[in-house]
Amino acid sequence: MVAQKGARVLPWSLGPVTDPLMNKRSISVKNVQWFLVFSTVAIYVVTVFAILSDGFNWPVFYFGDMLNLDWRSQFNTDFLLHLFLLATWISWREGFTIKGHLFGFLSIIMGGMFGFPYILVAIYKAQCDPQKLLLGVHSVTQSPDNIESSPNK
Repeated sequence: MVAQKGARVLPWSLGPVTDPLMNKRSISVKNVQWFLVFSTVAIYVVTVFAILSDGFNWPVFYFGDMLNLDWRSQFNTDFLLHLFLLATWISWREGFTIKGHLFGFLSIIMGGMFGFPYILVAIYKAQCDPQKLLLGVHSVTQSPDNIESSPNK
């Protein structure tokens, strides 16, 4: 298959194709990036107000609420499990290296204060490529030049 001029090899495709939705995709990626910027600023502002009003000892509030076994404990448990899932993905995405484990730990302790900027930087480094974004170091962009050098072989 010969690539047409201006065609791009998409990671999920079988060969070079033109992508008529590329402009729409880049617009929605921009929306996600702006949402992540807004979310990062919002969580830092709320955190500053929480520290000023209740102090820095958040584990007392968090785990104290979990022991009550009410709706707040259900929400906190659900949130904690989501943080563990995010930490596992980040650690795996980084190849279970020291950096990956550190980033996973930070995503559990800091939540969105670390996770939102991490995903924002990951989108930038992946150049908005969904395969690179989700797979991290496990990503192999499929092009005629590197199909033979797949890590699965």
